[in-house]
Amino acid sequence: MTSAMDARRTLGPGRRGPAARFVLPLIIVVAAVVVHVLVVAQGERRERTQVGAHAARVADALERRVDAYGGVLYGVRGLFIASKDVTTAEFHRGHDAGDVERRYPGVKVVGYAELVTPKDIARRTAELRRSGLRYARFSVHPAPAGARVAPITYLEPKTGNEPALGLDLLSEPRRRAAFERTLVSGLPEATAPVRLIQEQDRQRGFLIMLSVSGADGKPVGAAYAAFRMGDLVDRVVPRERRGAGVELYDRGPSTAPPKPLDRAELTYDDDRNPDRDALRAASAPFGSRTVSFDVMGRRWALHYAPDHSLAPSNQALLNWLPLIVGAVLAALAAWLLGASLRTERRAVALAERMTQSVRESQTDLARSNAELERFAYVASHDLREPLRTITGFLGLLSRRHRERLDDEGREFIDLAAAGARRMDSLIAELLEYSRTGRGETTAEPTDLEAAWSVAVRNLSAATAETGAEVTAGPLPVVMADRGEMVQVLQNLLGNALKYRGAAAPHIHAEAVRRGDEWEISVTDDGPGIDPRHHERIFVLLQRLHRQDEVEGTGMGLAICKKIVEHHGGRIWVVSGEGEGARFTFALPAATPAPVPIAT
Repeated sequence: MTSAMDARRTLGPGRRGPAARFVLPLIIVVAAVVVHVLVVAQGERRERTQVGAHAARVADALERRVDAYGGVLYGVRGLFIASKDVTTAEFHRGHDAGDVERRYPGVKVVGYAELVTPKDIARRTAELRRSGLRYARFSVHPAPAGARVAPITYLEPKTGNEPALGLDLLSEPRRRAAFERTLVSGLPEATAPVRLIQEQDRQRGFLIMLSVSGADGKPVGAAYAAFRMGDLVDRVVPRERRGAGVELYDRGPSTAPPKPLDRAELTYDDDRNPDRDALRAASAPFGSRTVSFDVMGRRWALHYAPDHSLAPSNQALLNWLPLIVGAVLAALAAWLLGASLRTERRAVALAERMTQSVRESQTDLARSNAELERFAYVASHDLREPLRTITGFLGLLSRRHRERLDDEGREFIDLAAAGARRMDSLIAELLEYSRTGRGETTAEPTDLEAAWSVAVRNLSAATAETGAEVTAGPLPVVMADRGEMVQVLQNLLGNALKYRGAAAPHIHAEAVRRGDEWEISVTDDGPGIDPRHHERIFVLLQRLHRQDEVEGTGMGLAICKKIVEHHGGRIWVVSGEGEGARFTFALPAATPAPVPIAT
């Protein structure tokens, strides 16, 4: 009667039946959603990284192209150093010999601005007009307003650039700033964005200048080259292959402190959408990146916004795979738990009927327990079939489509396959656990030395791999099942090999007689176990380490405990952190303890 009432209190359907059916599936679904969110976030991070890499490549290409253009100016400087008095004809021949138009596409004009005082303008103008028809109308403009002027006295090609001839580079603040910087630094210096005097449309440009010194080392002028900003960008990143919205900003001198982008600083956009804000909004789903870089004393900023996603084609599959697998596993878990709940309810109904008779109660309860045990075995056995299906399809997906996936996709498939293998191992050990004590075992005199030898031989590969030293003292004969004793000793030895320190482990087995029992111990010098966890490690599926640290299922010690207790014994551990571990189990001796003789 008492056992029936206890079963009723334990298995009562109103206490935990309906809710328990949905806890595990809910956990699986939540875990799948979390993995889905993490995969999506990882994909977005990778896409942002790719956008940043594309933007950095474009910025680097622009910087290198402008640096290459500086080589033109060094050629002009070399001409003036090599010749005491450069004529217009020499400048023209030097430009042609340098093949500037072909070697440096995008250069609008190359020239030289000579430093003169206002009183020398008339003389210098007359000299240039006499040099040839190309300079017949040379004049300095605008009218000189300072102590010195720097009119453009030579330029190539002249055709199309006539308005620039004679322009005083000191007459306009942006050109004057770059001119004065190069006189001081002796290095190429870029201007802020300017409107080229020969430019007919709204496109902006810029100049780079390089000082030229006389024989006495004093500056006598500056070589310069003019560029159209649009031509520069379109040659570095052609529009037909760009695949992104590009905007270029001039942020001011390279020594200026960082500040937010200002639309007033915009020097180039690709004009694909007149509404730049709309263009930015359209590219927002794919991310954008702004990269700053220095160009000859100026700081430029490139805003790069791709007009299509840079994610791999299989990213959508990777995003949804965790949810699909999670849904399958949740449905499977719900079915198994539902079957378990239905069996549990049948057991409760059976326990209520057993209250009519003590004998009937005991018989029915035993039958119910046997049914539950058989159900655990059958359910665990049948669970491996859909798991094999999942593993098979993962293998099929890997074989047929592995080359179409990127490294991350292949990693996800490998992780899923590894998880399926771990689940199969867990189910196999659950089957072993359910079998333990279920069949008929015969307690007979069993030589533990022979059982220990079998266990050591079974783990010889792991012993050799770890370099372990395995020893044993004399082991007794106990009343137990030989096969199950091999399993207990093999599990304890396997744990000692698995949970070891950095050095090769030392493992020793020994036995001590205490009355009618033998206490058999397996001792190791591993990292030890915190005393707070001594009881927990013998509980089913309890582990102290993560799967990625030490492989295992948390079943080994639970199986040992079940076998030992089935033989009427007990098992425990003595250990502390960093002190190794000593696992001991006690079993009845095969021969009675000797009776002491009175003296």
